[in-house]
Amino acid sequence: MKIAGVFHVLLALSLVVAGCATTKPDTMTPVTTQLAQVRSDVRSLEDKTKSISQSVEDIQTKIAVVERENLHVQNVIRQDQATITETLKKINAQLNARVSQNEIQAAIDNITKANAAEIERMNQTISKVVKTVEQANTDLQKNVAKDLTTLRNESKALQVQLNANLDKTDRLERSIRTLGSSAPAKATAPAGGNTQKTETATPIKRTGTPSRDDIDYVNVYKHQVVSGETLWKIARDYNVAIQDILNVNPDISDQKMLDIGQTIYVPSIKTDR
Repeated sequence: MKIAGVFHVLLALSLVVAGCATTKPDTMTPVTTQLAQVRSDVRSLEDKTKSISQSVEDIQTKIAVVERENLHVQNVIRQDQATITETLKKINAQLNARVSQNEIQAAIDNITKANAAEIERMNQTISKVVKTVEQANTDLQKNVAKDLTTLRNESKALQVQLNANLDKTDRLERSIRTLGSSAPAKATAPAGGNTQKTETATPIKRTGTPSRDDIDYVNVYKHQVVSGETLWKIARDYNVAIQDILNVNPDISDQKMLDIGQTIYVPSIKTDR
């Protein structure tokens, strides 16, 4: 812009000089006057040129300032863009993280609900099973109580029958003893011709071995004879054989004769212990 302005000024000056040279002599002003005028115009043009040059320099300075400011603004914009981009990335990452957390929380909630539903179903099943077991237990208790009542009644009936049989047995034993004591004793005629009554006791044979494999001669019961008892009755009460009682009681000399209060030993049954 500065070069174009100077060119225009010089062009105008050359035209003025040319015009002055082609003017007719009769109409020309004095040369001194024209020169003074030209010099004045030149100075004026120079002043204008300087003013224009100064204006151009000011404009260029302003343009440079504007360019620097524009460059600064562009740098600021780039920095702001970088900051905004980084901020957007962070925001996007945070949003993605929040979405992931929300998805995880939703999955946890779904699992929790599913577990709660499964636990509720299991509780209902357990409740049904418990009710069924309780009902079965109640029915079993009723049946057991009924069976126990029946067994008690049957046991009482058996006990009554047993007592009756024991009474019959005792009566038979007493009858046998009475018949035995009233029977005449056998006698043998001595050489002198006199007869003498002699009573013979039942001979006792001790085997020394149990009658069964479950009879224990080491662990025995201590029994005291009461009125009306015989070896047969005692053996029956203890579920052993008469021979077993005789084997562990060497002091018994007559198996038919027991004294009231006499102490005898009765073998035990191995399964009883």
